This record gives sequence, C-alpha cells and structure tokens, in this order.
Amino acid sequence: MRTLSVFAAPLVISAWTQKTFAFEHPTWQDALGSMGAEGWARAVNTATRFPSDTDPDLLEWFAREMGKSRVEVTRILAEQDAGRHVADVLALDVLRLPILREKGYLAQYLSREHRNYDRPWLSDPPGYWTENHVYLGGIMYNKKLVPPDKAPKSFEDLLKPEWKGKIAMVSPVANDLIFYMFAGLVRDMGEERAFRFFRALKDQGALVFGPGGIRVSQGVHTGEFSIGVGFIGHVYSVGGGDSGNMAFVPTNPTYALSGPGVCVMKNAPHPNAARLLADYMNSREAQEIVVDLGYFSNFRGLQAKSALTKLTVSVAPTPQGEKKDRLQERIKDALGL
Repeated sequence: MRTLSVFAAPLVISAWTQKTFAFEHPTWQDALGSMGAEGWARAVNTATRFPSDTDPDLLEWFAREMGKSRVEVTRILAEQDAGRHVADVLALDVLRLPILREKGYLAQYLSREHRNYDRPWLSDPPGYWTENHVYLGGIMYNKKLVPPDKAPKSFEDLLKPEWKGKIAMVSPVANDLIFYMFAGLVRDMGEERAFRFFRALKDQGALVFGPGGIRVSQGVHTGEFSIGVGFIGHVYSVGGGDSGNMAFVPTNPTYALSGPGVCVMKNAPHPNAARLLADYMNSREAQEIVVDLGYFSNFRGLQAKSALTKLTVSVAPTPQGEKKDRLQERIKDALGL
C-alpha cells in the first residue's frame, strides 16, 4: 500500500501588518483588488516600503512599474515576498510568468506530459510552465434575441443602428487578453480605420466590464445583453454549447489571445501533490475537458469543437512595455474609459 501524507504549518503574519496593508479595507487582498495594483503600491510605498525621505520621483516610478502588473500578479508577488507560500500550482497568462521566474518563485519541473506539447508551448528553458490551451476572442450573441441570420457578420457590423445600446464588452484596458484582440484589430484594420471603429463603438453605448470576462458572457447567456465582445469559448462553458442559447460570430479573423501556463511554485506547501496536479492539468484527460469547454487545446492531436475548427484564426499581437502602454492609453481614450 502506498500512502501520501501532507504536513503543513501555518505562517503567521502579524495583525499590525495585515491591518496596515489593508488600508481600511477588510483585508489587504480586498485593498489590492479595490485600489488596483498601482494605487495599492503607491499606498504601501509611503506606509512601509521606503524610508520617509525617499525621493518622490523614485516612489512614483516604483508605483507605476507595479501598476503595469495585473492585480493577480501583484498579489502573488506580495504573498511570496512576505513568505506567505499558500499556492502549490499556478495557472496564469504565460506573458505574466517571466517576472515570477526571474524572482525565483517558480520551480523548474518538467511535466511528464511535456512530450505531448510542441516546443512553442513550453517555457524557455523548459520546465517552468506548459501553455496547455489558448483563448479565443471575438463576438457572441444570444440566439433568442438575435436570430442567426440577423447576427452581425464582422466587428464593424456592431456599428449598425440595431445594435445601439445592446452591446457588452470585456474591457481592453482592464483585461490584457482582450487588449491583445484590440491590438489585432489595429494591426488588421490599420490605425485610422481601427480607431474610427473604437470611437464609433463608444457612440453605440457599448457597456464595458472587467477585468474578468464572465460578466459579459453571463449577460449574453441570460439575455441581459444581445451582443457580447469577449471570450467566445464561453458559448460552450457558459452558454451550454450548440444546444444552448448562445452562439459566436465567425469573424474573419477570430483572434487567438495567448493562454495560461501551468507551473509549480518553488515553495509549494505540498510539492509532490503539486507536481501530480500539474501533470494532470497537462494530461489528455484534462485537456479533453478543456476542449469541451470551448478552448483550443495545445495537446498534440486533440481537435477543438467542430464549429471552432472552421474559424479563420489569427494570433493576436502581444505588445509589451512602453508600446503596450501607449496603445492601451489610446484605446482607452477612444472608448471613453
């Protein structure tokens, strides 16, 4: 008989530290979510992180740099920096993982499933993560409210008068994956045409939600919104698939928007269990579930849903650094966010 025993000891963070970092919110995690990465970092800078006589320009620079991280990355960094090792396995957009590897927070574990993935889906060097599936971005609609023959056929069809006030959209400012889709529209339409489209979309009264994509998809599913711009895989995972009341528009193109990398944390409380979980998440069995949920699996030989395989898919660009900041700010202004 083989047994697995797991022993763990709690790490105590002082009540003073927890209260200080909460900034009058219930917890510091709530504060981070409410204030955003930059706002929370700015508050921590002046409260505890730097001496009182620190150059204000340095404080502002540090806050801006922290603000470039999504809230979940900032939270992971804060937990790891505090020695609060609560996570065993992490699944996060691969473009967010290099900073965690550079900080030494990821274990180098080459999953036994790595041979089932082509080299582009593995970290460089291998062993830090496996990108086991990708998200698709595009347009979805509620079939009870929008007959398929009346549905928009392209992104610019969203500007027709009949869709005014009936569109919900995942924010390209709060959600980086949707930002990549908007960057793809800029690339494929050209800047002038794309920004004219963004401004017109604002005039259509599109409602914008974020950072997550579920709010828009659930709204389309329940009939709160006729049209949604977001993650079309939710037609299956939220809307019930082909027999449900949601459908996606086969835009040309539909955008592939990066995907999550599965990695084991270096200080995982349960390292053996963490490796087993990572192996399972990358296994064929788990990836068959991913396919059923409407995603493109990168597991070699697994086919996506039949309707998805007929799409014209283009890999969205993934601007980073100052290029990303400039483009995202311009999109923000065009959409009036």
